[in-house]
Amino acid sequence: MSSGLQDIDLAPVLRRRLTVLGSTGSIGVSTLDVVRFARTRYGADAFPLVALTAQSNVARLAEQAREFRPLLAVIGDATLAPALREALAGTGIEIRAGADAIREAAERPAEMVMAGIVGAAGLEPTYAAVQRGAIVALANKECVVAAGEVSKTVTFTGFVPVSETVAPLQTPLEFHAMPSQSRSS
Repeated sequence: MSSGLQDIDLAPVLRRRLTVLGSTGSIGVSTLDVVRFARTRYGADAFPLVALTAQSNVARLAEQAREFRPLLAVIGDATLAPALREALAGTGIEIRAGADAIREAAERPAEMVMAGIVGAAGLEPTYAAVQRGAIVALANKECVVAAGEVSKTVTFTGFVPVSETVAPLQTPLEFHAMPSQSRSS
């Protein structure tokens, strides 16, 4: 008897374009592990990457970009742009640098955005992804906390919590209803 799982058409999901904000941190690395698995199992075209971003880890970002072939690689620390350009020379991957470039990566046309940037630094790019209607996988609550009152007014239709610290948030509109002890951690 069939469980029905093999009858599910995953093609629409596997075609979703993905941006990973904070790809060199633990959340980003785990996200790319899932992409690697999907590509091994379902083909090299699974989850095409639009952008990978990192603050300062040029070596890991370059390694990830060579493996996963995003259209764009962004390093937050603009002084490291020459090193990233050198590491990705000849790959055809667009290189950008600075905080504005991270926000612009979130604004690019990816259906899904993994928001793995820690703390308030993740607020602006996450908000940019939300504003354009992306499905945002949120790995930490810091950017919602940093948003304060703004988080109560944002229409956030594509929110996917990916950790136990964010799971109590069904939408940022409900953030204010969380128990106070959860907000302090």
